[in-house]
Amino acid sequence: MSEPRYLRIVAELRGRIYAGELAEGDRVPATREIMRTWGVAMATATKVLHELRRQGLVRVVPGVGTVVGGRARAPLEGSPDRAEASGPAPGRERIVSVALAIADEEGIGAVSLRRVAGELGVDPVTLHQEMPGNDKLLEALTAAVWEEFGCLAVQPEHWRTRLLIGARALWGMFKRHPWFASEIKVDRPAPLTASLPIAEWLAATFHGHEPHASYTAFMTMFHYVRGIALMVEDEAEAQADSGLDRDEWLDAQEPSLRTLLDSGRYPAMRRIVGAGATRATLDEHFEGGLHVILDGIAPLFGDRPRSSGPECGGPSG
Repeated sequence: MSEPRYLRIVAELRGRIYAGELAEGDRVPATREIMRTWGVAMATATKVLHELRRQGLVRVVPGVGTVVGGRARAPLEGSPDRAEASGPAPGRERIVSVALAIADEEGIGAVSLRRVAGELGVDPVTLHQEMPGNDKLLEALTAAVWEEFGCLAVQPEHWRTRLLIGARALWGMFKRHPWFASEIKVDRPAPLTASLPIAEWLAATFHGHEPHASYTAFMTMFHYVRGIALMVEDEAEAQADSGLDRDEWLDAQEPSLRTLLDSGRYPAMRRIVGAGATRATLDEHFEGGLHVILDGIAPLFGDRPRSSGPECGGPSG
């Protein structure tokens, strides 16, 4: 019986670590990079990282990712998913920080109290003192991301400036945490303390205007930002599946597309493709579309000139 594929990849990475090619503190390939390099599925790539952690070869560093380190910690015999140590329960902030690093690195599906306990080197039971279940952990993660908004102290008077600042801050949050856009519930939102001040800050833009039209405009802008953000995760998955980045994939499709467009049946699309418009980055799509959305909102406030607008402080996207 042949050795499972994920164990062969583990052996290769372990050899690179022992040879010093991957030194202490170096980042190891992330899930999607493993998928692309070895041509495996997400589940297999996740198994690779899990096994490296089980063997004590790598650890998750919040804000950095999975790095070489912690080789002294051996897995508990007969219990591959359980951490060896069972020290005092870590604080809530530490639990959330480690869970967030896992989510950003491997996706929200990889996050659980058991997994976080393994990274922290404690028995999963000890985490329940701070986090009574996986649902509460997910709630804490989404709250932590909302708290990154960082613009509440900024109070611009011009409606367009305010919405530009808010939309760009949201875009930065979504880019830093690709799982977040698909995880938040827009139509049935939970009344999180962390998200309501942001909703209030954005909704205050429309104070004094007709409520239904204002809410429609508010949600249109939010759905636009979130919709573009969903493409961040989609593109990462497509790149992992195909082994090609977006430009490489478009290059591969171009001969067939040119044949169709040169037929003369699609003159509008031929003009768009010929101008290179389909090669725009997600950031370029976001900025261009954002101004289109704001131009549509403008009648609520009267005709106002366009402005690129400032950005508020906080982590960069």
